[in-house]
Parts: sequence; C-alpha cells; structure tokens
Amino acid sequence: MTWLNRLGGGKRERPWRAAFAVFAAGLFLFLAIRAANPERWSEWGFGDAQTMLSLRHWDETGWLDNYLLFLPQGYAPVVKLLDEPRLRHHSHGTSPGWSPRVGPRLYYTHYPAGYLVPFAAVFSMGLDSMSSIRMLSIVFSVAAVVLFYLLLQRITSPPIALAASVAYGLSAVFLGFADSLANHPLDDLLRMACMVAIVASTRAASGVGRKRWGIAAWGLEFLLSLSSYDSVFFVYIWLVGWDLLDGQGFRWRRYLVFAIGPVLAQGILFLQNVWYLGVEDTVRDIVDTFARRGGIVDKENRIVMVARAACTVLTMAFWRPWIFVGLLTCYVSYFSFLDHGKGLRKTNLVGLLGLLAASGLGYVAVLPHASYMAYQGRQALPFAALVFGGATVSLFAGARRMLASGRERLPGLSGRLLLPYLIAGSFVTATSWIFLLYNPPRMPGGIDYAVLAEHPDSLLAKSLVELPTQWDPVYLNLGGFTTFWDATWVDGFPQVFPNLEYYTGSRPILSFDQEGPLVEDLRHIVGRSAVRFSPVIVAADKERLYRVASMLHERGVLREMPPGPYMNLGRYVLDLSEYIVWGEHERAGGA
Repeated sequence: MTWLNRLGGGKRERPWRAAFAVFAAGLFLFLAIRAANPERWSEWGFGDAQTMLSLRHWDETGWLDNYLLFLPQGYAPVVKLLDEPRLRHHSHGTSPGWSPRVGPRLYYTHYPAGYLVPFAAVFSMGLDSMSSIRMLSIVFSVAAVVLFYLLLQRITSPPIALAASVAYGLSAVFLGFADSLANHPLDDLLRMACMVAIVASTRAASGVGRKRWGIAAWGLEFLLSLSSYDSVFFVYIWLVGWDLLDGQGFRWRRYLVFAIGPVLAQGILFLQNVWYLGVEDTVRDIVDTFARRGGIVDKENRIVMVARAACTVLTMAFWRPWIFVGLLTCYVSYFSFLDHGKGLRKTNLVGLLGLLAASGLGYVAVLPHASYMAYQGRQALPFAALVFGGATVSLFAGARRMLASGRERLPGLSGRLLLPYLIAGSFVTATSWIFLLYNPPRMPGGIDYAVLAEHPDSLLAKSLVELPTQWDPVYLNLGGFTTFWDATWVDGFPQVFPNLEYYTGSRPILSFDQEGPLVEDLRHIVGRSAVRFSPVIVAADKERLYRVASMLHERGVLREMPPGPYMNLGRYVLDLSEYIVWGEHERAGGA
C-alpha cells in the first residue's frame, strides 16, 4: 500500500474523515453558489478583471502571439499600438512605478503567467463567462484545503487536522481569494501538493516510493514556479525544514537539485521577456523591480522593514494581534508542558509550527514591499490554521484528561496549571473562533467591489455594450469615467479600473485629462492602425467634446463635423466611426 493510499488512515480516523468530507462539500457548495452571482468579485477584484481581459487577448490572437504573457487591458486589434513609444502612457501592463526605466508597457513582465494556461484552456472551450472561469478557481482552492487536511492528518492527528482545516477554510483570507481569477487558487493548490509530496518523499514505505515522491515534488515545485512567485520561498523552506524536523539531516545535494526548478522557471520567464522587451530592457526591468520590491533602494533599516511586513502578513492571517498571541500561547503551553505524550502528536508539533511560520514569512524576508498585498496573508494561513487547530484540540484534550482523573489531583506542576489553562484557554479560543466566524467580509483596507459594481461608472460601462459600433470600439475617456485604479499612472493619463473595461465587453478605455493629448493620440492611432476601429468619446462636458471634434476636423482626421452627441446616463457619448478619414489624413500631414 502506497503512502498516498494510507493518507486516508485507519478505522479510528474514519469519523474525522467523514466530518471533514462534510465540511469540504459544504465549503465547495457555498463557494459555487456565491460564484454564480455575475457581479461577484474576489478580494482581488481588479485582478479578476485583468485575468478576463488577458484571456480575451489570448483567445482572440493566440497564446504565442501574446508571448504567453499577461495583458491586462481591454481587447481591440488596435491595442497593440499602445506598446509603441509614442503611446505607452496608455499601456496598463508593466508599471512605471516599479520599473521606471521600462514601464509603462502593454504586457505585465514581473510575474509568471503560467496560471493563465488552465483558465485559457477553459475559455477556449467556450466557457468564457466569469462565473464559469471562477468555478475552476474554486476547484483549485477546495482541493488545496483537502490536501492540507490529509497532510496534517498524517503528521499530527485527525482532530488537529480537522480543526485546522476548518479554520483554514473559514478564514477571511481564504474565502476572500478562494474564487480569485488571479494566481492565488492555483498557487495554494500547488503549494499544498508540494508539501504533501515532500513529506511523502521521506515517509514512503520503500526507497522507490520515496524517490518517486521526490520527483513528483520537484515537478510540482517547477509548475508552481511557472505560475506564481508567492509560494516558491514557502516550499523551499518547507523542503529544508521538513528534512531537519523529520530527522533526515541537512541534505544539501537534494536542495541544489530542487533549486533548479525555480531557476529554470525564472529562466523561461526571462526568455519570454527577452522575446518581448529585448535583452537590455529585460535586465533593466529585473534590476529595477527587484530593487524596489525587495527594499534595496530604501534607506530604512532592513530588519525593521522586514519585521513590519511580517507583522502585516500575520495580521492578515489572524486579523487581530491578540488572537495570534492568545492562541499561540495556548498551543505552545499545552503541547510543551501539559501534554505528557497523550497521543495527540505524531511529530514535533511546536517544531512544525515554527517551520510553517518560517515558510510563510520567507517571501517577506526577500521581498518585503511586495508582502503588503492583501493576498499575501495566505502565506501565513497554514501556520495560523495550525495554531487554531492545535489550541482548540488542546482544550478538549485537557478537559478529557481532567475528567478522567476524577477527584484525584493531577501530579506535578502540569496538574496545578491545567485548570487555569482550561479557563483562560477556553475564553481565548472561543472568542477567537467567534471572531473567525463573524469577521468582516472584506480584507482590511480592501476595496468593496460589490459597491463598485453599482457605481455610476460601472453602470455607464455596462450600458456602452448595448450601443452598437461599426467596428471594434475603443473608448476615449474625457471626464466621463471618474473612478480610477491609478490616477497618477502617467501624469495626464489616469488608469481606469480594469473592472470598467471588463464591463464594456472587455474593451479598452483610454483616459485623458486634457483635450489636446486626446486629439494628438487619436490622430496618431488612426494613422498607424492597419485595421479600422470605432473611436467612442465619453465626456462629462459637452463643450469639451465639441472642442475635440473641432480640433480633429481641423487636422483632417474627420471628414466633417459629426452631429451632436447623445446622452447616456448623464454622460455625452460621441461615436466617430463614420467620420474618420482613414489613411487620408496621413497625406495631409497627420500622424
């Protein structure tokens, strides 16, 4: 019988497995029902929209035509022109903030886009609605919880595994990103799969089995590195730490072999970026981004910087410092001083807790500035869940031990401490679970995407889909949309929420603060475009819109002045499709 087959455990573990199966099924059902809402966005809602925009590009023009890179912008054939130096201020990919010598650029080059592949496969089969794509994310996320339970069941105990898995699945940092369309669900699944494979590679019954599990762990680590950076450091620290915890010693050759996986995956991303940017800009992009995300250019003391980021990540996982301190004290107190080997542990639980904490904070130590993203709390979630699970089970174990002793006084210091521990621990653990179950539905400081879905800008974007255009539309925003993801992306050219572009039917929205740049950019795009498109100006001020049309006519971009715009939800909309002088304005000195 293989190690994987034995994950199910024996007869004594069947009730725990059944209880977990009920929980996992209920969790999947809850997430699936929630995902059916077409207005549902995850806590990384702008990333959900960016993924849908990228999938549209991959589906329309092909995966290789997009360098297998992330393209977080609305689709229209003319959008590729936005990567020209003259128009890059409209590109929403690589950030000029993180990579000032290269950005802005159309494609996002700072992160592997491998996680898009399974989504793109589903999209290409015609399951292209956001709800359909979201179901795949839910499968990944729930599968990750299942693997977490199976792992803890084998290396701790079924009660701890159940309590920890329930805490994991009910936490806000899990529920907030369980149906994310970004890399988070696949990252969670591959991380858990790596952890299981690494443990199996030391505990399989035969040498052949251990070798096969080691190969599987390497392959999973490589796939993880192709789809995400978040858990790469986690898995590597787990690899080394588990060997030490399990008594395998420090096997440096093994660690060198496992280091090849992330290096090879990073090399593939490097080649993708060279394919897109060229060697010189690729090197600049890497250097600038790593220096900023890693805090290398900061003058702040690095220890303080990393400590602050670590506290932020732990707060995301536990929500309140008192929960972290209280539960951790209960956990360590019981298993260190009060347990007396009563069968609750199959490994060093305190050591396991330390290993999970170190693994979860590995990313923080390397890239502290990138650790403030709300989803990074997921890295500390296995640690937080085990603290919840261990503290909860310790209370039941302690109470059972006290009841079993009857009126007899328990011997030693542990006997005198047990009752105070149960009283204080019950209060801390009960209030922690109550807080877990009734926590706010959003991450601290997050965006309420449900409110955004009903914002006037979102309603305007949705209404534009109903307005027919002659060709693929490109929306030119001159005060029509006022909600921006980054109002200072490039001075004078704010970046709208990608959710708004998704609402327009995954079409691009280019924003301008002034009329002059709009006229010049549209003039240039029309002159350079090999295909015709429908420029649709959306403005709040009718006079500004008339000035734009007049300037375009004077420069020969329009053959005649169009009739007045029409009103749409309090905004003026003007479709210039029928009035553009396609190509002729170039001979008149345009472009």
